[in-house]
Amino acid sequence: MSLDDAQDRDVAPPETGTGAAAAPIAASGKLSRPVKPVSLHTVERLSVYRRLLEELDHDGVEYIHSQRLAALVGVTPAQLRRDLASFGTFGNISRGYNVYQMSRTISRIIGTDTVQAVALFGVGDLGRALLSYRGFEERGFHLAVAFDVDPEKVGRVFAGRRCYSLDDLEAVVLDYAVRIGILTSSRKASRHLWTGRRPLGSERF
Repeated sequence: MSLDDAQDRDVAPPETGTGAAAAPIAASGKLSRPVKPVSLHTVERLSVYRRLLEELDHDGVEYIHSQRLAALVGVTPAQLRRDLASFGTFGNISRGYNVYQMSRTISRIIGTDTVQAVALFGVGDLGRALLSYRGFEERGFHLAVAFDVDPEKVGRVFAGRRCYSLDDLEAVVLDYAVRIGILTSSRKASRHLWTGRRPLGSERF
């Protein structure tokens, strides 16, 4: 099927060129492990698509065509279809994409359909504001624990999260199954934070 055919039908064409490829998604919505890693830029765009689709679903929109969705997120229809083609076929000839089903499928693809534990580094003004912010939970992220180098903050509880010393980093990361870290300190403080420390799983931060 040509790209023009896909544009008319709102069906993502097969990925072409040397980009990352992935096994297709069955009609049931079950995911297959990608044959090759998908690029970070693709994942970032998928996240944007998901957020917009969730907003459209909240507004009661049931279906949307690729041209309209692409215009709303600021990409070309061809780019949108290439991103989706890595994961199978979406949409149908007459209605376009099912907004709810597509948002849930993309959530499974990028891992936001299940809650992921997050550690926050730096309990300053910004850090405390993020600890009090509840929007992360809605997006599949839970700020589970905090770290700081200030002994006055270590051991205290901020917005329900205990602040730990960096000396406990490896053990706490394992205990809370942390996979993502957020740095809220300055660049200088961040360098000090990581100097000489290579905790288990630190490549994820």
